Amino acid sequence: MAKHRDIDANNLASFLARVANAEKASHGRFLEKSPEELLLEGDVLGPLRAVSNEDAGVLFQVRDTYFCRYRAGETVNVAVIDPKTKKLKIATSSHIKFVGFPAPGLVEVFLPNTLKMFGAEAELFLLPANSAGIHWNLRKKLLAIDDSGLKASHKKISLKSIKQGMSKHTRGLNTVQKEAVSFLVENDLNGLVQGPPGTGKTHLIVSLIKILIDSGLKVGVASLTHSAVDNVLSKLIRSGVSVDEVARVAGDVNRIKFELYDESDSDRLLGGSFKALSAKGEFAGDTTFKVLGATLHSYALSDTKPDIDVLIIDEASQVPIYFQSFLDGICSRVIQFGDHKQLPPVVNIEKHNLPSVDIFSYEIEKQNYPMLETQYRMNKVVQSWSSNRFYQGKLHPHTSNNERDILAGFNQEGKFSSASIVHFHAHNGATINNASPYEASMVADLVEAIHNRGGLPLTEIGIVTPHRTHAGAVCAKLQDKFGVMVAQSILVDTVERFQGQEKETILLSLGADRDSTLKGDKGFIGDGRRLNVSVTRAKSRFYCLASNKLINQTRKQKNATHLKSFFDWCETKREDDKESA
Repeated sequence: MAKHRDIDANNLASFLARVANAEKASHGRFLEKSPEELLLEGDVLGPLRAVSNEDAGVLFQVRDTYFCRYRAGETVNVAVIDPKTKKLKIATSSHIKFVGFPAPGLVEVFLPNTLKMFGAEAELFLLPANSAGIHWNLRKKLLAIDDSGLKASHKKISLKSIKQGMSKHTRGLNTVQKEAVSFLVENDLNGLVQGPPGTGKTHLIVSLIKILIDSGLKVGVASLTHSAVDNVLSKLIRSGVSVDEVARVAGDVNRIKFELYDESDSDRLLGGSFKALSAKGEFAGDTTFKVLGATLHSYALSDTKPDIDVLIIDEASQVPIYFQSFLDGICSRVIQFGDHKQLPPVVNIEKHNLPSVDIFSYEIEKQNYPMLETQYRMNKVVQSWSSNRFYQGKLHPHTSNNERDILAGFNQEGKFSSASIVHFHAHNGATINNASPYEASMVADLVEAIHNRGGLPLTEIGIVTPHRTHAGAVCAKLQDKFGVMVAQSILVDTVERFQGQEKETILLSLGADRDSTLKGDKGFIGDGRRLNVSVTRAKSRFYCLASNKLINQTRKQKNATHLKSFFDWCETKREDDKESA
């Protein structure tokens, strides 16, 4: 068995098998617990009841539900209750076309018409899709790789001509971004660039792609998720690259995030699987496409992908380490953009003998790399904890956002009013199943104050919470206060959904009164990378709401260094609003 980029493939294959088995076991709990338990945890949505049948699909409704973890375009498993065991039984899989909130406590889900097979009276439940099969397919593909088929062809390119054409597309870059481009070109278009929050990573990627395609090169854009791929491609097209020169590959076109593109561009975007596009001759000869976008799963599993000269991977720190074995076979020149101080891959394996769990961390330990240092999102106060904690104090705000505070007028008398940038609101409210109704009410009151007295649009307020159960409690209070239609304009979600987003004001509502994992820096709440992402979504103001019980537990834990540091920072910067309930 070959070694792929210095990692033994047997170890990778073994790791993939463990990941697949862990996914299978994790998914198995949905079939072991009662539906009532699963609904309380927030992973399962139901019971869904059909309210209308249309040619395109079936509209279902779920009552007494305020938060839905599923989004349009996602693939889900559909289950029914087994009359014998009274547990859930998976019946089929489907993809969601639409999710809406028409009334308080009511969720609507639109699913394809294949679900008419259940009948109008059936009660259905949605579960996360089981990805164990994909991991087994990746393992099979990995084991089939041998030395003769490992490496993609290495086309000779003129680095001199690339350098000569760089100035055209680097005028809008700052000094460190320009140095990053030069670094990559000098390294034969191989290497890493670390992009901390708000540092213009996507802007740099777009500029680099335009430099490369102007030099006659074909560029592959990849990431773990469809949304990350479409984020880059949509911005590339808006920057002036013709949509006719972009090919968007997806085995299921429903997974493409068409909403990120301008309507006129999404209609013309070339889409389909590698196999389907190859059969149409889209990749034959001198084709018009210059940029090819696909997830790494598509690149790794396809046998019909065309040659590309450079592969650019965005959000590489979220790409699991086992994809390392496929990179040489995809392209001989690979550029990774990521940040190992933000969210890692979702891999349910704690102990392993691999150097890291993601491709970015693995490569970053072996080579020098540029780190983008100027950020264009946060003011100097909001960015201070993350800069000092994770980036050696090197992160600094651009002059345009250094003193940013859109809520500077939010200083009138009244609850929550303050000129402070960072706020810390501690309380003694009770928590039930990682959700705090008391804290959720505080969140709703705070949002109302920021909106009414501070004049901030609700669309510029984001609420981050670790647990879906607490997200549901928050959404319920927001619907009570603003009505369901207005409440929908306020983004409430877990930290995983917030990466890549930004809002003028972020509220981190921890909800739980203890970190049940008790693993400190490796715990669910205390993970430094999750905290880093939570804080750095804010542009003007950051609020943290937490129970005194959680704060006191954290103070006593020796291994909760990140959460202690975070609480210390909040208390140092805060408006002192501790209360005794």
